[in-house]
Amino acid sequence: MTHSDHSLRSASPNRYRVGQQTAATPYPDDAALANIEGAAREFIAEAGAIVLAGYTRGVPVEYKDKRRSDPVTEIDRAVESYLTGAVGERFPEQAVLGEEGQDPTGEHEYEWIVDPVDGTHNFVNGLPLCGVSIGVLHRRRPVVGVLLFPALNEELHARRGGGAFRNDEAIHVRQPGELGPSAMGGLSLGFPGAFKTNKAVQHRFGDSRSLGSMAYEIATVATGVFDYTIFRGPKIWDVAAGATIVPEAGGAMLRYSRIRGEWLPVSHFAAPPAGVGKERRLRDWGAPTMVATPSAARELAANVTPRYPVRSLTAARARAKKLKERRWKGGRKSRG
Repeated sequence: MTHSDHSLRSASPNRYRVGQQTAATPYPDDAALANIEGAAREFIAEAGAIVLAGYTRGVPVEYKDKRRSDPVTEIDRAVESYLTGAVGERFPEQAVLGEEGQDPTGEHEYEWIVDPVDGTHNFVNGLPLCGVSIGVLHRRRPVVGVLLFPALNEELHARRGGGAFRNDEAIHVRQPGELGPSAMGGLSLGFPGAFKTNKAVQHRFGDSRSLGSMAYEIATVATGVFDYTIFRGPKIWDVAAGATIVPEAGGAMLRYSRIRGEWLPVSHFAAPPAGVGKERRLRDWGAPTMVATPSAARELAANVTPRYPVRSLTAARARAKKLKERRWKGGRKSRG
């Protein structure tokens, strides 16, 4: 999908939300974005060296959950620490949000979204499909993306309006990129239980597989290998880099809106509503996401939906009203 393809873009691509206020603002000029893209490529090269050192020698593994399904290593923490420091030194007014815990405070014009090691299971088991991901947002809108897969010596990078590249050669999504027997894509083993598919596409997914790295699956769409990939519940650091790279390569990245009951372009990232007394955090962003060629995206968006009840706009408004009433009552009790 290019910037001129309005069939898969939102009606107001220049809209963004900060807290409860919505405003329109121009994008930065190309020189500013080129400067950030160059810095991101410089930083990710250093981060990749840290990852590659751990890949070749092996590292101890810890788990962030009781099911031992979410691994983390000292390399994850070392890379995030390095990137946070590098960004802070070069761009002290810009913020960093990292998977392993780095959280910005306050509001910032630019936010760097960092996944220090995407595909940690692959990384700790010696499978080279793992990498570092950096996505830069301007007013919560993706403007720069860089992916590096150190064990493969493969780097993808893009800035808004500047095209997408792999190791400095221009990349484009697969042509014609349609669903059917010859299609190739990424689907997890749990896809049938997570998504409902209409009969129109049930036998048109072609050859599908799961590679164990969302970043690498996104890269395969951007470079014309996969026609599509669908993720059940990625976090912002899984897709922030691809949100710039894929459109610049001519593809589409869509997220499913429970409020609207439809797939929408990932043109911005908004912190989801929080519970009473809790702060809205960009870290908590998450939504079913598909990355595809324009033709595959149109067909998939019309025939694939997540398996949870679609929350109507009316229900969403009722929930917001109820939340507001609770906060108001709480404020009265504290004053009384």
